Amino acid sequence: MAVVCIVAILGAIAAPYYGYYIQRGHLTEAVSTLSGERALLEQYYQDNGNYGAGGACGVTMPTVASGAVTYFSYVCVASSSTGGANDDGYVITATGNAAQNMTGFSYTIDQLSNKVSAITASGWNNPAPNNCWAIRKDGTC
Repeated sequence: MAVVCIVAILGAIAAPYYGYYIQRGHLTEAVSTLSGERALLEQYYQDNGNYGAGGACGVTMPTVASGAVTYFSYVCVASSSTGGANDDGYVITATGNAAQNMTGFSYTIDQLSNKVSAITASGWNNPAPNNCWAIRKDGTC
């Protein structure tokens, strides 16, 4: 009976930490996909002199429906970084999918490679200063 109690106590302690490590592992999808899409947008800019047209980025973002990604959805918005009419800027946002227990995680990157974390998931902190992608509960990158 004592062994059962000890195993139950260890299980109660280990389960939350296991969930944290699973979530942390899923964050790599957002970080690697955002970096890859940024590289594709830079290639697009070299070929076209802009990042897209009319607010739409010139590169198609990966989708869950296509099977390319699982834990995050991605949106890219082309804009003018100088206030003019040309699309010389962009922001790509990765937002965690609720169905995969990633609610509360959002990461962005722009044409200047500015990285921002917007984390509201329980027990997680945003980095301070918020100029990187937090991948640990304490907000470190």
